Amino acid sequence: FGVWLHQKKGCISKAITPLELLQSKTLIPKSHVIFLSASGRNADILKSCEVAKQYNAKTITSIIMTTGSKLSKSTSGYEM
Repeated sequence: FGVWLHQKKGCISKAITPLELLQSKTLIPKSHVIFLSASGRNADILKSCEVAKQYNAKTITSIIMTTGSKLSKSTSGYEM
């Protein structure tokens, strides 16, 4: 749904897995990243968040179904 909304605004968007993000490091500085997670504590998504921060993603947003998760703390206050 997020991809569809972004494309309706005339932007290019693609849903990818955390592993695909790790393999696309050269694209991260040009990207707005949204993480979707139920718990926000899986190792793969936490590592992907750290890589997105390390490679200076334009923005990082997370939508998590639990409060106070590690992912929420990691994305809170991110500024490039």
